[in-house]
Amino acid sequence: MSKSKFSFIKSMERPYDCKDERISAVTFSVSRYGKYSRTLAFSPALSEAAAIAKVEEYLSSPLAVEDIKSVEDDLFPGTKASELKCFADCISDCIFLEEIRQKAPGHIVLVCGS
Repeated sequence: MSKSKFSFIKSMERPYDCKDERISAVTFSVSRYGKYSRTLAFSPALSEAAAIAKVEEYLSSPLAVEDIKSVEDDLFPGTKASELKCFADCISDCIFLEEIRQKAPGHIVLVCGS
C-alpha cells in the first residue's frame, strides 16, 4: 500500500448509506486475522459512506514503530515489519468489505474477508 490511498473492495449487495448521518463510531480490524481492532468516534455523526471513508483514510496513514509492534503477532505469515507502511499493509488481503453490523445504536462494525 505504502503511499497510495487504501479502499475497501465492497462485497455487499446493498449500497452504502450516504444520507443518514447516524454513525458516531465504527470498529474495524487492523491486523490480518482480526485479533486487533480500532474504533473511530465521530462528532457530529457521519453517514455510513463517510464513516467508511474515514476508516479507509486511517488505514492509509503511516505506521509508527509502536503500531507495528501492537499487531505483529497477527500478521500474514512471512510478513516483514520493514514492509509495513500503513495499517492497510497489516490487514494484507483482508480487504473485501462483506458486512456492516450494528454493535449499538450509532456504532457499526466492518466485517472484512479475503
